[in-house]
Amino acid sequence: MIVFFKRALAKYRLGNRPVPDPINWFMNNVLNAEGDYIIEEPLSNPVDYIRLKALDELIVACSTCSQDMAPVNGGKVTRS
Repeated sequence: MIVFFKRALAKYRLGNRPVPDPINWFMNNVLNAEGDYIIEEPLSNPVDYIRLKALDELIVACSTCSQDMAPVNGGKVTRS
């Protein structure tokens, strides 16, 4: 995934900066007793959204998660 972000952002000539960990707004990740992530059913609804306001110039790279091997989307890949 990082390769795709770097390729998409290459035209902005940002150099070889590290790509930070993604923010998974709607995923329901929990830690178990051993400290491992467990992906649970989402707590969000299909109509939920996030609104952000940029207070300075920025470049944002977004991707969708087509995860269908865990209960991220209730076991279904969806498109908007």
